[in-house]
Amino acid sequence: MHRASYRARHDSKVAQGMSRKLTSDEHLDYVAALLDDIFQIPGTQIRFGLDALIGWIPGIGDAMAGTASFLIVFASWRRGARSITLIRMIANVLLETIVGAIPVAGDIFHVVWKANRRNYRLLMREREQPGYHTGRDWMFLVVISVIAIAVVGIPIGILIWILSLHPVVRI
Repeated sequence: MHRASYRARHDSKVAQGMSRKLTSDEHLDYVAALLDDIFQIPGTQIRFGLDALIGWIPGIGDAMAGTASFLIVFASWRRGARSITLIRMIANVLLETIVGAIPVAGDIFHVVWKANRRNYRLLMREREQPGYHTGRDWMFLVVISVIAIAVVGIPIGILIWILSLHPVVRI
């Protein structure tokens, strides 16, 4: 019994140590680089990562890339980042995942937006200056929300307008 108890405590300590090592600043920076800017198009300054490449897999590519992007968000949560910073990070990932699902244009968006690099910088900013840019974070979320409402609301409004001009004929 004593041996099993020791083994369980040892395994728990090893897992905690591995968790800390895998989410160190250097490892998170590497994750951001791997997903967003590890490759460069020769002769240009354009960089991209696995996020843009995985996005080419039909159906599941963007979902897989979005899931991988949450590693930095999870690490930020574990480090105690402020709620507004976490919400902004989640918005970055969701925006890249949703827009990234659009064929070709979404892949270009992956190369330009780089949600993982943005989230890594937000994490570093939060560590160095906690709560300093909260107003900018709220403004970003308000702008993204207004755009999302417009993207959904405008087509619905146009559809309602068209239906009101052409009443449905009943037989």
